[in-house]
Amino acid sequence: MHLERAHHLAVLLAVVALVASCGGVSSPSTTPVALPATPTTAPSTAAPTAPRSASSSTPVLTAVPSPIQIEEPAPGGPMFTAVSVGPLSSCAIRTDGNLACWGNAPRPPAGSFSEVSVGGYGGHCAIRTDGTLACWGSDYFDQAVPAGTFIAVDAGAVHACAIRTDGTLTCWGSNVFGQATPPPGIFTAMSVGEYDNCAIRADGTLTCWGDETYGHATPPIGTFTAVSAGVGGGCAIRTDGTLACWDDTSVASPAAGSFTVVQGNCAIRTDGTLACWDSDNAPSAGTFTAVSAGEGYGCAIRADGTLACWGDDYQGQASPPAGTFIAVTAGGLHTCAIRTEGTLACWGDDEYGQTEAPAGTSVAVSAGDQSTCAVMFYGTIACWGDDAYGQTGTPAGTFTAVSAGVDGSCGIRTDGTLACWGDAFEYEAAAPAGTFTAVSAGESGSCGIQTNGTLACWGWDNEGQKAQPSGRFTAVSVGYNSCAIRTAGTLACWGDSAPGRSNPPTGTFTALSAGGDHACAIRTDGTIACWGASGLDQEQVPAGAFTAVSAGSSHTCAIRVDGTLACWMLGG
Repeated sequence: MHLERAHHLAVLLAVVALVASCGGVSSPSTTPVALPATPTTAPSTAAPTAPRSASSSTPVLTAVPSPIQIEEPAPGGPMFTAVSVGPLSSCAIRTDGNLACWGNAPRPPAGSFSEVSVGGYGGHCAIRTDGTLACWGSDYFDQAVPAGTFIAVDAGAVHACAIRTDGTLTCWGSNVFGQATPPPGIFTAMSVGEYDNCAIRADGTLTCWGDETYGHATPPIGTFTAVSAGVGGGCAIRTDGTLACWDDTSVASPAAGSFTVVQGNCAIRTDGTLACWDSDNAPSAGTFTAVSAGEGYGCAIRADGTLACWGDDYQGQASPPAGTFIAVTAGGLHTCAIRTEGTLACWGDDEYGQTEAPAGTSVAVSAGDQSTCAVMFYGTIACWGDDAYGQTGTPAGTFTAVSAGVDGSCGIRTDGTLACWGDAFEYEAAAPAGTFTAVSAGESGSCGIQTNGTLACWGWDNEGQKAQPSGRFTAVSVGYNSCAIRTAGTLACWGDSAPGRSNPPTGTFTALSAGGDHACAIRTDGTIACWGASGLDQEQVPAGAFTAVSAGSSHTCAIRVDGTLACWMLGG
C-alpha cells in the first residue's frame, strides 16, 4: 500500500469511528438494536529506480483448463433472529444461535447466543443462551465483563450496560460523564448511547443518565414500552404505541402510526412495516421483525429471516455475506469472488472501476491493487479497473490461469507458456520462457512454477525477490514477499522478511496466499494459519474448515467447505 494511501485510510477510519453512533441490544424492547480515494498514479516514461510500495493481492487461483460444469445456486439466504450494526461492523444471530459478523469485525466467540450488540471502537457484547455475557474487540470494556446472568446488554462507544435477571442495572467501562453509574431500581429495558443511557423502570417511566450536554439525559414524561438512546438525543415508544423523540430543544414524533420496536432513527410498526427518518436508502416495502440503525446505515431482519442492509459501507458493514462461491480473491481495497453458478461478484473500493466485473461465466479471478482480471468460460482474459500502466490491455488467446499484481498481470496460456502485461519492467519484459503450471504477480515482481516443479522468479530483486529456494513445489504466491508450498506440503518463504513475513508456520498445507503485510495458508485439516503483520493475531482468523483463502493489503477472505464466504480485517 502506498504510504499516503495508508495514511488516508487510517484518517478516514478514525473519523468514522469518532462520529458514528453506537448500536444497541437486539431485544424486542430495545432492538439494536446497527475505501478511501487513492491518488491517481500517472504513468512515467522515466527508467525505474526503485519499486513502488503498494499493496498486493496475489492469490494463486489456478483456473480449470476446460469449461466448468454450471450448478444452480442454493435458493434463499441465511436466516437470522437478531441484528446489530455499529460504526464499522455488524453482527447477527443465526437461527442456530451462532454469531455472524462482517465489516471491520473481530472474530466472534463460539457458542449459542440470544442477543448481540455492536458498539463503537470495535466493541461487541452478546448474551449466551445460559444468560452469561461475552464481550470482545475493545479494551474499553471487554476486560471487565461482570459475572452473573442477564436478560439484556447494550454496547456503547467506550462503555456498556446490561440488565441482570433480577432487573437491576450494571454498567462498566469509561465513566467520564457518569454513564457507567446506573441508578438503582428494577428495569425492563435500557439503551446505551454514546456517552449517556436511558432505561425504562418497572412502572414504565423513563430515566436517563450520563452526558447532559444536549439534554440527552432529560427524557419526556409518561410511560413507555421501548427506548433507544442515540447521539443526537433519544426515541421511545409510549404505551399507546406512538413515538416520542427528544433532543436538547424539543420532543416530537418523527413518524406516524403505532410501533412496537424503535432503534436509532428507525422503528417497526405493529403491522411489521419499517419507518425511518433522516434516511434516504432504507427499504420502504416488506415486513420486518427487528431493526438496527446507526448514523447513515442500518440493517433489518425481514419476516422470512433474511437481512436487508442500507447506507454507508466504508468497511462492508452493509454487505453481509450471502450465497455460495467457488473462488475468492482479495485485492488492495476490494474483493471479488466467483459464485457457484460461475458469475462474478465484486465489492469494496471502486475508484478505478475495479469492482465493475463483466457479465458472463468465469473460471478464475484475481484482484490486484486497483485492477482485476478473470479467465472467462471459453478461456479468454478479461481485465477491468486501473489502466495507468496498461493493466487492462489483455493479450489475445486462451488461458488456464491469471494473476493480477500491483501494476500488471500474468497469465498461463493453454500451451503452458506465460503472457504478462502492464508495467514493462516488473512484468512484461522479464517473463521467462518455458511452460508453467502456476503463476503469481506481486508487488514488484512475479514467480511461477515450471512444469518440472521448480520455481522461476522475475522483476525487482532489491529485497531478494528472485532468491527463490530450490526443490519442487505445488503452489506459489507473491505479495510483499513470496511463499510457496513444497511437494511435501511444507511452506517456504523468501524476500521481504519484515515483520516476520518470511517466517511461516510449521506443518503441512494445501493452499496459500501472500498479501500486503501478511500471508495465510490452509492446513491439511482445512483450518487457516496466518502470519506476518505485527498487528495480526491468530485469534482474528475464523475457526472451521476452508477450501480457499486470499490475502489482500489489509483484509483476507476465505471460502468455507459449505461454499460461504468469511472475510476479516487485519487488527480487527
